[in-house]
Amino acid sequence: MARHLPGRKVVSIVDGNDSTRLTHADLQEMGFAVVLYAVTTLFAAARATAEALAHLKSAGTPAGGLEAMSYAEFSEVVDLAEAQAFGARVEP
Repeated sequence: MARHLPGRKVVSIVDGNDSTRLTHADLQEMGFAVVLYAVTTLFAAARATAEALAHLKSAGTPAGGLEAMSYAEFSEVVDLAEAQAFGARVEP
């Protein structure tokens, strides 16, 4: 196990293999200090993108499609206000 080796240990969990059954607590117990979930959000985003595109193709409009973030929610998640304030500070 990783805990028997000196130094901090990092593990990368890739969706689709048996390692995804390990919880954060399991990995800590094994001696890992950092856990990377390298493709979890990528795979989720790819599925959502495929579903949104399929809806657009069949309906011809985004209306009535997937439950997606609103513009306001997205702006909050990416901290758009801060990005705009930063842009205003660095513009000549």
